[in-house]
Amino acid sequence: MFATWSASIYSILLLLTAGLATAVAIFAWRRRKTQGSLILAVMMIAVAEWALASSFEISAINLSTKIFWAQISYIGIHSIPPLFLTLALKYNQNENWLAPRRILTLWLLPLIIIGLAFTNNFHHLIWQEISINPQNPIQVDYVYGAGFWIGVVYDYSLILIASWSMVWTAQNFSN
Repeated sequence: MFATWSASIYSILLLLTAGLATAVAIFAWRRRKTQGSLILAVMMIAVAEWALASSFEISAINLSTKIFWAQISYIGIHSIPPLFLTLALKYNQNENWLAPRRILTLWLLPLIIIGLAFTNNFHHLIWQEISINPQNPIQVDYVYGAGFWIGVVYDYSLILIASWSMVWTAQNFSN
């Protein structure tokens, strides 16, 4: 089994990141009655999942194993932005935006992107080409498809909105 794995400083750092995110998730879970802490705990679990899957992707030697772990990492990658925006909305007490229908709408595109990652062989909307870098075998070279870029724009938009919302709230409540 270990003949198909190779540890590197990057995979070790990602394992440490996963451990730290898990510790923060446990800390937040223990304070789950505090507003926003439950969402923070779930978001930190997503961060831990992303880091752990990325560590396994880097450590894998063959391409099919690397692709499998890249697909698994999409669960965490595309869960973090909607969770972060939900946390920001809780933080600024904007409860009207937290209606179940709006939360479901917020998750629609991330769920589609995750599904596209797992079915990429049929349409190549996430990765058009995938190969191991000949100069650096821990690195996978991706040629990204339209679905990838749509996910990037959506995710960064949610992160930007969440960040702006938190900064705006912190400035207005501090005055």
